[in-house]
Amino acid sequence: MLTPFFLFAECVMNSQEWTLSRTTPEIRVGVVGNIKSGKSALVHRFVTGSYLAIEAPESDQFKKEISVEGQSYLLLIREEAGAPDAKFANWVDGVIFVFSLENEASFQDMFQYYALLANYRSVSDIAVALVGTQDKISSSNPRAIEDVRARGLCNDMKRCMYYETCATYGLNVDRVFSEVAQKVLALKRQQQLLSCKSLPSSPSHSGGSLPLSVQTSNGGPGNDYSSSLPSTPNISHRELRSEVSIGISTPGSLHRGAKRRTSLFPNRRGSDMEKRSFDSRGEVSGIGRALPIKQSFLLKRSGNSLNKEWKKKYVTLTSNGMLLYHPSINDYLHSTHGKEMDLLRTTVKVPGKRPPRAISACGPSASINGLLKDVSSSPPVIDAPSTKPPTTKSSSTGDVISSPSSNKEPPPSPMSDKKKNRKKKNITPSKTEGSAGQADEENFEFIIVSSTGQTWHFETSSFEERDSWVHAIESQILASLQCCESSKNKARMDSQSEAVAIQAIRNAKGNNFCVDCNAPNPTWASLNLGALICIECSGIHRNLGTHLSRVRSLDLDDWPLELTLVLTSIGNEMANSIWEMTTQGRTKPNPDSSREERESWIRAKYEQRLFLAPLKSPGIPLVKQLFKAVQDKNLASVLLLLAHSNKEQINSSTGDRERRTALHLSCELPHVVTTQLLIWYGVDVKAKDINGHTALFYARRAGSQECVDILLQHGCPNEPTSSMSTPILRRKSSCTSIIRTDSRTALV
Repeated sequence: MLTPFFLFAECVMNSQEWTLSRTTPEIRVGVVGNIKSGKSALVHRFVTGSYLAIEAPESDQFKKEISVEGQSYLLLIREEAGAPDAKFANWVDGVIFVFSLENEASFQDMFQYYALLANYRSVSDIAVALVGTQDKISSSNPRAIEDVRARGLCNDMKRCMYYETCATYGLNVDRVFSEVAQKVLALKRQQQLLSCKSLPSSPSHSGGSLPLSVQTSNGGPGNDYSSSLPSTPNISHRELRSEVSIGISTPGSLHRGAKRRTSLFPNRRGSDMEKRSFDSRGEVSGIGRALPIKQSFLLKRSGNSLNKEWKKKYVTLTSNGMLLYHPSINDYLHSTHGKEMDLLRTTVKVPGKRPPRAISACGPSASINGLLKDVSSSPPVIDAPSTKPPTTKSSSTGDVISSPSSNKEPPPSPMSDKKKNRKKKNITPSKTEGSAGQADEENFEFIIVSSTGQTWHFETSSFEERDSWVHAIESQILASLQCCESSKNKARMDSQSEAVAIQAIRNAKGNNFCVDCNAPNPTWASLNLGALICIECSGIHRNLGTHLSRVRSLDLDDWPLELTLVLTSIGNEMANSIWEMTTQGRTKPNPDSSREERESWIRAKYEQRLFLAPLKSPGIPLVKQLFKAVQDKNLASVLLLLAHSNKEQINSSTGDRERRTALHLSCELPHVVTTQLLIWYGVDVKAKDINGHTALFYARRAGSQECVDILLQHGCPNEPTSSMSTPILRRKSSCTSIIRTDSRTALV
């Protein structure tokens, strides 16, 4: 028989409002905490107005209609059982981290959950609140987390709001959800504003002159929250590129070999073009060829300083922000005799047209570089010759320069007459004399100018075609700039994620002081010991050798997820409970001790193992105890057994019927921390079970890409994946490799 809580949860999750599309705008809030945090009582009180002390062991979904700033919203609540995962992070608009003020373990989990959330998404995009629940505080169960510690954690979590609630009486419960919803809406407005400001405001290719398509996710069919995306407005690069129609049919690629690319820009180390991700380069048609957006024959003025003649070129604008031109369509098909330019650092100009003022990208705009957006419905107006200001064109750049206050036009040069005759011959051989005279007076030219001052002059056959090319090129310039900005944001987010991970390490129990001399604020770590050490002790640890201590800097080195999990799961307090159990009357060094005193203590502690805690069951073979400790997920026992072990002991027979080792079992569960520790202490990564499988088989079957990466990194032979019953989970790449593993097994 189901309890009232689970009947309530089942009713809410199966409600039509979860399975049908909605027109009411929604706000997605996740609630995170362990099973002792009181998060279920908090959600139940908010949704139903009553108190229920039962804690839900599984994830649940709830909804409630709320009013924020006078408007109705549907608040979707996802109560997560354990640490957040990637789907959860991509779904939420705001997260409420819940701990119990009388439970130390629930408080310690908070920053780890926060760090794991930051691995998948920038926390600056999410409304974050920290809630301490008072529900279980009593005279027999006093408060354990003081207000100073809770607010200190809130400060570490950056832009976080802190509340203390009591679901029993409803204290601050409605306020928490209401203010989180208000902050979500404020962040959405701020992100919309930033997306407007981040667009280029250059007069040459103002983002305001381009019609942008803004999308907001408002839910969809099905109650699987993983299928939804965050409702933060975002501008799609592909939509920008798809606005421009392809002028002619795209020829297929005949030449499948390597494409010859003669870049007009010099290669720059670490250029913006290199920083753009592969995905932002657009779709690929065939091998080595980006998808063309616009193609046609245009006239291009030669860059030869002696003879600047106009030549017909086959010009192609591609989806990766490149403009290519070839002498003929056959050269384009075979990728020969062509040149290309990257539009990222360029602008496009039209001679005789004054650049428009920069307009906000969020507002409507009626023109692009002074050109009408809909040239088909509104034909261009040609000024009368009498009202046109006298101008002259620079032969080097093609820019229009105002002439002195004289009403006489300078006499045309012979070269100008030749060009005009050639244009009339190549473009409009059948034109009448009147139309030819109009073509002489008005040109269809546009100019691309790079940030280095280089210019490329092109000419079309009509106003409409010129405007279409200018529009398409500006769209690609804008899309390229946005791709470059997104790559910078990604690097910034990775840097923030690493900072959060390091702060999580510092917040582990006992990590405020050096594990060996109690010096404050240690900045170095011993990986296999799971402890932080000061810079003076780190030099001595290095001399011990990597088989005893693997030293790494918190500030200077990268911190992948598996290393972060080891340090956050152990900490100095647990490490010293094993390595300093019995000091035998010796005095521990202090921060002012000499190097000799420190070295004597450290070598006695780790090399001679004089202070090591004794085994609980010395009569049972150590390898069997280790196998059982891994199976029971007892990290402290695993550390103690590894401290007493050597390679021969941990690689001996475990007595398992399938001849599995502790490493096989750790990967099967999977335990990222114990997997890493076992390998550091010398377990054989190539050991096979009775069926001939290494630990890699178990890691892949469990879907733990972190365990797979650890095994391959340390020499485990790769196995074919055809026999895997479950697909391998892809690991999201980042410059710091801080990626989340399964939330319920990573924190062993």
